[in-house]
Amino acid sequence: MSLRPVLIITYYWPPSAGSGVQRWLKFAKYLPDFGWEPVIFTPENPDFELQDLSLEKDISPQLEVIKFPIWEPYGVFRKLKGAPSGDPAKILEKKKNHFWTGLAFG
Repeated sequence: MSLRPVLIITYYWPPSAGSGVQRWLKFAKYLPDFGWEPVIFTPENPDFELQDLSLEKDISPQLEVIKFPIWEPYGVFRKLKGAPSGDPAKILEKKKNHFWTGLAFG
């Protein structure tokens, strides 16, 4: 019996860490047991701070992973705000009023 292909589009894929990564990593690992052949479509250059290289051991060598370059709007916003690189979620933390934050988020 041949496996039916299924495309999984995800921003979070190893070496990224966190619950979003675990969800798609485990789906990709166990879907073949149920007749599905996952194909992963993920960014080549995502902007994330948390990494867990040990998750890469759960990626099957037979799994097709398609990576594509993306443009990260957080990088532009970070430069305008004068914030250091790091976790994109921290850009939204309210520490002090800043012109660009007010413009972007009211």
